[in-house]
Formats: sequence, structure tokens, C-alpha cells
Amino acid sequence: MKRKIKINKIIIAEETEIGPGAIILLEHATPPIIKLLRRSYYKDPKCISGDIEFLFSFDGKGLCEDDYLWKR
Repeated sequence: MKRKIKINKIIIAEETEIGPGAIILLEHATPPIIKLLRRSYYKDPKCISGDIEFLFSFDGKGLCEDDYLWKR
């Protein structure tokens, strides 16, 4: 089962912008993205939907780019 989050409202932080409709596969997310999603959820729980429980239990190790391309 894919652990994922759907972005419902635009999320902006410094140089990062994630638009509505984007799907984040949490198992591939980096720690900064995990933290951004958590902060966004605390500010407005309606801004994201999906596997919120996994979002707060996963440490956000993610895969490096080479691992991700290799597994495709």
C-alpha cells in the first residue's frame, strides 16, 4: 500500500512550493518535506489529506535519487 498525502491547499515555505492536487509519496519524502507537511497540518488540518497517521510516525528518511531511479 502506498503511503501518500494529497495537497488540498498551496503550501509555501522559503524556496519550496507545493500546489493543490500534488501527491506526496511519504516513503520517498525527505525529512525537510516531512517537517513541512507536519507544520502545514498543524496550521491548517484541511490543507492536506491522506495517511496523516503515517506522516507523524515516519521519520522521513526517503530514498536518494539513485535509489529512486533504480527501483523504477
